[in-house]
Amino acid sequence: MKSPKQELLLEETLEIVQRKSFQESPLEVETNLIEAGVLDSLTLVDLIVELETHFDIRIPPNEISPANLRTPLAIATLVDRLDGTPLGEPRELSATAGSGV
Repeated sequence: MKSPKQELLLEETLEIVQRKSFQESPLEVETNLIEAGVLDSLTLVDLIVELETHFDIRIPPNEISPANLRTPLAIATLVDRLDGTPLGEPRELSATAGSGV
């Protein structure tokens, strides 16, 4: 069972991936983003920047792997691992978080 924090991270991650993918049909948490052609090299860089900004995290180069970016669920799991904010405490997001800037 997922914690409320994990559910929230998954929901936010899915929303970001959906927006960056330009897919008209909704993505599922287990959609293979690589096989579905959702992630190419430019979209990947854009997605990583958006995730880092939105969640106020840094994704180290050694974490940028197909296993960590294959599905929205895998991405949310990565964000959860890198995000040190305990459940119930507000994250301080940068001024551009969520604005797509």
